[in-house]
Amino acid sequence: MKAIYLRTLVFTTLALLMSGTYANQGASEFRRSAHKQVLHFDVAESGPKFVFDEAPLLPSSLPAYGNPFVTQGYIYPAGTLDKHNGVNPNGSPEFPEKVIGEWTCRGYFIGNGAETETGPWVITTQLYDFYRKRGYQANKQSSYLNLVSDGYELADIDVTGKRAITGGTGRFRNARGEAKQVLLGHNVSEGVNLRFRIRIR
Repeated sequence: MKAIYLRTLVFTTLALLMSGTYANQGASEFRRSAHKQVLHFDVAESGPKFVFDEAPLLPSSLPAYGNPFVTQGYIYPAGTLDKHNGVNPNGSPEFPEKVIGEWTCRGYFIGNGAETETGPWVITTQLYDFYRKRGYQANKQSSYLNLVSDGYELADIDVTGKRAITGGTGRFRNARGEAKQVLLGHNVSEGVNLRFRIRIR
């Protein structure tokens, strides 16, 4: 009973924090029920932060099947992004005052590598690092909560893919659930724009 109470208290506090701190900007949405939390947010990848190995490569010099990579981007309130906004050409956030966290992704290309046109094209681990307060410059070194997911990512735009929530740190260290990810398009830095809906048990 004590564990259940503490877990409920943690999620209630988190929900109040997110709604109170970010509500005026339409930030990540946490909905509380008896057994789960629902998070909504957008991610804009910073193209210059995408780095892949020198091999294997396709004839086009793009990453081929099996090529490992790492990349990062900015977490925004749900509904902030369209297909192409969120990052400036130099890779900096287009809306720094709205940034609520940092997204880090590592994985491997599958399918036909970077030239995959439909279906899974990478298999990845993603870290969602949420800040204590909104705003990139003031909080980029101030982690508050971390979540981790694993799964495939689809090359198809506006198609929902599912990922497993595998844990986190701090208050999310025992988190489990399901993440739904949608590729919105590509921003001007050539990074991906993504939308997430995550159910945490």
